[in-house]
Amino acid sequence: MNYRKLTTTGLFVLLLSGAFADCKCGCATTKENIAMQAEKKLYMIQEKIVEELKAHSGDLEKIQSLEMDIIGKWKHFLGVILPIQISVIKENDYEATQEGLSKFNREYADLSESLENFKKLNQEKWAHIFEKGFGNIKSKIVPMEKLESIANEICETVTSDKFLDKVQEKMNNLPVESTMLEKRQALLEVLFKMKLEILSKSELDGDDGYVQYSKAMIEHFHDSDLKKKMFDAYDKLMKSAKLVR
Repeated sequence: MNYRKLTTTGLFVLLLSGAFADCKCGCATTKENIAMQAEKKLYMIQEKIVEELKAHSGDLEKIQSLEMDIIGKWKHFLGVILPIQISVIKENDYEATQEGLSKFNREYADLSESLENFKKLNQEKWAHIFEKGFGNIKSKIVPMEKLESIANEICETVTSDKFLDKVQEKMNNLPVESTMLEKRQALLEVLFKMKLEILSKSELDGDDGYVQYSKAMIEHFHDSDLKKKMFDAYDKLMKSAKLVR
């Protein structure tokens, strides 16, 4: 078997399939090595994304000076981060699509539950984004109980037929030739309006409230139950928007 040609996803599938279970020739060590290679690859990809984001700090800093609301600013932020993410994952055997990006994000988040260095690197990435792109907004301590309540309401709304109908209507009105970035920005409009409405009920109003909530979520996102619920909800959202299969 040519292990060098296996993608990170392929490595995980191989491990889960029990391909080494009946082998008596020391394959347990090989299995551990493959798992380590998969972990190193995921970490290296995220590390490269962080490196590229820091190289584009000037582009992030321009966001602060924009005379726009949080929706407009976050659209510009997508214009910075999405090309970086797609370029890096493409260089590392993932599809250069939203599906490929979602797959990487989920695999990385799964390991972040048990690997502290993975968690810290993700927090470093977002700390840089918030500092450079939204540095004029102060952090706010949000109790875990409140975060869970907000996240649960967002997940329930995101997966509701009424909301998904709005998403499909928005996406169906886009030009056929729309890029992935343009599709993500269109989806963002619908999603953020809903989130801002929910956050306003929890004393997290407007632009400041959204960033404060996002900062708090980054600290607690690696909680397994919360993470799974949010990934499942957003998978359904992305499928409804026809951004993933």
